[in-house]
Amino acid sequence: MLNEVKHPYGLGFSRGPGCFGGPQQDTSPVKLIIAVLALENLRYFGGLRGLSRPQIDDRAHHLLTMLDLIEQRNIEVRKFSRGMQQKVAIANALMHDPDILVLDEPTLGLDVAAARLLEETVANLAAAGKAVLLTTHVMDLAQRLAGRIFVIHQGREVAHDKTAVLLQQFDARPVTLIKMEQMPTLDWQQRFMGQFPGLNVQNGLFEWTAPSQPQILSLYSLLDEAGYVLTGFPRREPTLEEVFLSLTGDQRVVANDFSV
Repeated sequence: MLNEVKHPYGLGFSRGPGCFGGPQQDTSPVKLIIAVLALENLRYFGGLRGLSRPQIDDRAHHLLTMLDLIEQRNIEVRKFSRGMQQKVAIANALMHDPDILVLDEPTLGLDVAAARLLEETVANLAAAGKAVLLTTHVMDLAQRLAGRIFVIHQGREVAHDKTAVLLQQFDARPVTLIKMEQMPTLDWQQRFMGQFPGLNVQNGLFEWTAPSQPQILSLYSLLDEAGYVLTGFPRREPTLEEVFLSLTGDQRVVANDFSV
């Protein structure tokens, strides 16, 4: 008997009337068969989706190459890392070329290189016209990939809009970075922060919330007198994590962000 584990990736829908433009709706989660080869996984699920053998082989080769698994195609999936198993599960979900792809925490367990490859793959699928529904707690991933964000906090919707609109909406207090050739000593840092409200140190840089132009000029003058050289005043753009905290007033990131 085949050893199977359910995997939460890949609700696929085909073309035709009745469901998102497709004749056949399949809402069962794609399964990952860990006791057989990676290639046989794709052949099995391709067969379940009604593909012919030539279609299966062509599609499997394409997906294994795209997901950087072609060299591992004849290795049993149970010998793969968790990240590699996730990529096989996603390939299984893509075998029948669905119009809609649902991904739940797709980068979980992936190393940096694999996560970047997966992110590029999802971006390319979306650019090719696929509808991608992504659930994740990784805010920067959602911010990079999503055209629209749906934020749920404690089981309730708290925001739903285009990503750019959400970021602009919660950009009411712009933050300016103060870049210098050398950071002032701790004594000087305390002096500056005591004199200028909203000025603080983050990650080795001064960050200043909503400074006025006269305040910036005054700080520039004091830094110059102290012998410190300014190199720039770039504005730091808001992040989706800051938007979430602003929406919920919760310092714990516990929401699901549904990004389409």
